[in-house]
Amino acid sequence: MEKAEILLRQGNYQVSEVANIVGYSHLSRFAAAFKRQYGITPS
Repeated sequence: MEKAEILLRQGNYQVSEVANIVGYSHLSRFAAAFKRQYGITPS
């Protein structure tokens, strides 16, 4: 999740791309995990 946060803050990738980079094949699962970790949605 830390790598995902860094990539999202850089703004060079879409949320779906970041999800794939960090190993999630389903965007909804990535979004749920990110929200659990950080309290906000990845978008």
